[in-house]
Amino acid sequence: RDKQWYQRRVRGCTSKLLNVGSIPGLNLYGSHPFYLNLEKSGRANGVLLLNSNAMDITLTKDPAVTWTTIGGILDFSVFVGESPLEVAQLYTARIGRPFLPPVWSLGYHLCRWGYNNTAYMRSVLDDMVDKAVPFDVQWNDIDYMSAEQDFTVSSRFSDLPDHVAHLHELGKRYVMILDPAIFFNSSSDYLPFQSGLADDVFIRNISNDLLIGKVWPGNTVFPDFLFDKTVDWWTHWLTYLHKTLDFDGVWIDMNEPESFYDGSVSGCPWEDALEQPPYYPGVRNRLQWHTLCMTAKQHQYLHYNTHNLYGWSEAHATHSALKTLRPGNRTFILARSTFVGSGRWTSPLDGGCTLHVVRSGSIYTSLDKHELVWNADGWS
Repeated sequence: RDKQWYQRRVRGCTSKLLNVGSIPGLNLYGSHPFYLNLEKSGRANGVLLLNSNAMDITLTKDPAVTWTTIGGILDFSVFVGESPLEVAQLYTARIGRPFLPPVWSLGYHLCRWGYNNTAYMRSVLDDMVDKAVPFDVQWNDIDYMSAEQDFTVSSRFSDLPDHVAHLHELGKRYVMILDPAIFFNSSSDYLPFQSGLADDVFIRNISNDLLIGKVWPGNTVFPDFLFDKTVDWWTHWLTYLHKTLDFDGVWIDMNEPESFYDGSVSGCPWEDALEQPPYYPGVRNRLQWHTLCMTAKQHQYLHYNTHNLYGWSEAHATHSALKTLRPGNRTFILARSTFVGSGRWTSPLDGGCTLHVVRSGSIYTSLDKHELVWNADGWS
């Protein structure tokens, strides 16, 4: 009964690969166009399409897989092995082995939004210690920031550096959040924006003006992490924050990238073919849903082609920064949006979406990978 149920469940199933937030059941935070095929003999094979454009992957009863992508190149890699484990080993040899995490990151973590101030964090820490609840790492969401702006600490958390030092005295660690979107106000003295503007690190629109979206701090601009100078700028400001707040790891969120506007505050050039391609992989028939215009300019690339690489590139930049400011230490990064090879630098975050696991256990779609499995006599 389970096998029949499972075959009905996956035949005609389509996975939609365009990184977005906030659409459980449609698109996911990460895109990993790879499937693993378990053959009737027990041998296995896998196929990777290394393509960062939006795409659909449909499973049919033949068995077969149909890939429908709106751009890029058809860079396929085929892996053949005696077992699924061997195929997985060949796959990670191709895309990069997962990073070796620090031992403390394998412990018990305590993370929430709504601490309000350092005193509340300290009271939670004291309660956990007093009641002997296993506890290794304390985290902060964006409420530690001043006006939700990156690289700042709110006056409500003015003694947060002392609290972090106390955590370290107890043998515990501290992780805080950063979003990629940078507060935009041309008349403000917010230095991360002003220095980024001077270094030309922000994504621009088709008219070559700054592309302005909206995230937690209000109107925002978005760093182009595929640009070398952006990595230097990001490293500088992480180092600046680390001098105040001795964090041990970084949680990078909202990095599909997500915006509260579709495209930008001024919309997109909807007449452009990149904004309205003839085919839409999911996303409610709008590629710009809660993200940037597809015609946005990322120095060497168009966002149409690199959208799914945004979280991947931010993770790489963050890894590079942590290696610079914490030499000799293993890095710990938790990223919401991922792509093929992100595991070299980061662990994936499931965030606010729902994890769907098919009950037979033979096929699953997780929030950071798509692994599609069939037997020689049909999907199983």
